[in-house]
Amino acid sequence: AGYSPTADGTTAIPVGIQWDDVKHRCEQAGAGSPVASSRFLTSQALTAIVAQPLRALGLLGKKVLVLLSAQEPRNNIGAGFLGAEQGVFLLRRWWPGFWLLAPFALLGLFYGRKWGRPGQILWLYLATLALSVLPFFFKARFRAPLLPILSLFAAAGAVQLWDQRGALLPGRAGRRGRLWRPVVLWGLACLVVNIDWLGLGQSSRFARDHFYLASIYAGGFGNPNPERLAAAHHFQQA
Repeated sequence: AGYSPTADGTTAIPVGIQWDDVKHRCEQAGAGSPVASSRFLTSQALTAIVAQPLRALGLLGKKVLVLLSAQEPRNNIGAGFLGAEQGVFLLRRWWPGFWLLAPFALLGLFYGRKWGRPGQILWLYLATLALSVLPFFFKARFRAPLLPILSLFAAAGAVQLWDQRGALLPGRAGRRGRLWRPVVLWGLACLVVNIDWLGLGQSSRFARDHFYLASIYAGGFGNPNPERLAAAHHFQQA
């Protein structure tokens, strides 16, 4: 799913006809069981990576940006769509979330190298968890296990900024050079995290969400009370 000829580095596992095609290719290759299918698809992915290594590196780079993005990448339904369309308060973009946590966490990760062995253990945990996800395709829910440890680094980043506040006092001009360094690093982290480099928040990406919602309103997925006007609206939006 992450390195197929149609992979774009931002889209989740294929659904619908594309998913059926993946299953049929596994069956045609004699890989009917889950283990055999996994081995077959892994070999297909490795073949694609060896054939086009630069493309594979480009896809991996996109996934790193998605990992650091404040946008919540969709899986089979978009969290951002639910927040905007269905009024789910905690999924709203302006609610304190990854967009606020990540810049402080990146600053804390930079200065956390001074912590010695405890910092190395936390770094290793984060790196291992991230590397276990990035080779495939990256989604918001896969990032969730990183958040508790990132919160520790975010607190450390906030403390780093707070500790430099004395540089602004009269007679502390010599310390001001040290103040600007963490401020500039924090500002750069804000740009990396909060600029939508890959267009993950574009409304065109909500087409599939509108289609799913329309299908539910139309009586699909076990809905016993179809709402045809709502279904027509969301089909039109899709």
